[in-house]
Amino acid sequence: MKNNQNFYYGKHYIDSKDINNVTKSLKSFLSQGPQLINFEKKVAKYFGSKYCVAVSSATAALHISITAMNLKKNSKSYTSNMTFVATTNACLYNNLKIDLIDINLDNFNINLDQLEAKLKKLSPKEKKKKKLIIPVHFGGLSVDMKRIHDLKKKYNCYVLEDASQSMGATFHKKYVGSCKFSDIAVFSLHPVKSITTGEGGLILTNNKKFYEKLLLLRSHGLEKSKKNHWQNNMLFLGYNYKITDFQCALGISQLSKLKGFISKRNKIAVFYKEKLKSLNINFQNFDKSRYTNAYHYFIISFVKEVSNKKNKLFLNLLKKKGIYLGKQYLPIHMHNFYKKKISNKFVNSEKYFKQSYQLPIYPSLSKRNLEYICDNIISASKKLNM
Repeated sequence: MKNNQNFYYGKHYIDSKDINNVTKSLKSFLSQGPQLINFEKKVAKYFGSKYCVAVSSATAALHISITAMNLKKNSKSYTSNMTFVATTNACLYNNLKIDLIDINLDNFNINLDQLEAKLKKLSPKEKKKKKLIIPVHFGGLSVDMKRIHDLKKKYNCYVLEDASQSMGATFHKKYVGSCKFSDIAVFSLHPVKSITTGEGGLILTNNKKFYEKLLLLRSHGLEKSKKNHWQNNMLFLGYNYKITDFQCALGISQLSKLKGFISKRNKIAVFYKEKLKSLNINFQNFDKSRYTNAYHYFIISFVKEVSNKKNKLFLNLLKKKGIYLGKQYLPIHMHNFYKKKISNKFVNSEKYFKQSYQLPIYPSLSKRNLEYICDNIISASKKLNM
């Protein structure tokens, strides 16, 4: 089959409705106007949370979400070693100590047995102190939030869901973002995510105190005067993490398509699983009675070890066919910056990184596209005896 296209692991989808919504908004407010208020209300209603705060990025969302919790300096934070650096960076921005946890190889999410074991070993004094757990819903699949909630109550923790990749996923028939089992959840609106505003992030919570502080943190820590703007009063150190009104106009339009986007991603996942089942690979495993997957990534993980040489050959064979697989992420402890801070070994994270790839998955892929991608993955993996 001949191909004149390039296929990447992710790609945004913009249609005429999106363009019209943005164009219309440009004739009115550009920043912090009615589109922002409308977008936040629609998001909160959609996912079943009381409050939503839209900001300039998911990194900004993580940063000020932790700030709003007002944890003491050097408080402990626990998160997955398999995540984007923004998760751990946000902890450092807030002067927290980071304790990384390895992943499970069945679903690539944080290993909750290891997390619980670490919490159990804390001294009585440490158990009384407020701590933070950041479960990362990797690839679009929720962590077991019921168990996280139990640990939160038992060990005096806040829970911040890094749900950047999982907008549209559910756990126990509730949308990720409802915050039923957490204090705050954060979504990303980056172009390759479930929906996009170009760049942007969303913070969802049911906690009014957090919500009110987040609004101030988003805009320099300023409390706005109801009479005169020159009387705006800075209450504490905040940031300029505002999102534009035309981005929110795009977000409103994109949100109306979310169910369709997630449905298409799930159909692509079913196709891949069927077409690639002959290969010696594992997929992200989960209990369909408890979870639905947003499939930000479609992950294949080879059972046999993949050498560096074979990895390069595999990726290059597919690039020549216009297929660009993802290799997210370099585990946190392997980044040069974090190597200086973390000496632990994370066997599963390293194995995942060596042997796993993300396949193209986005709404505009046709069946013909998918057949072409699968045929070439099968051919390349067999040629290299993977």
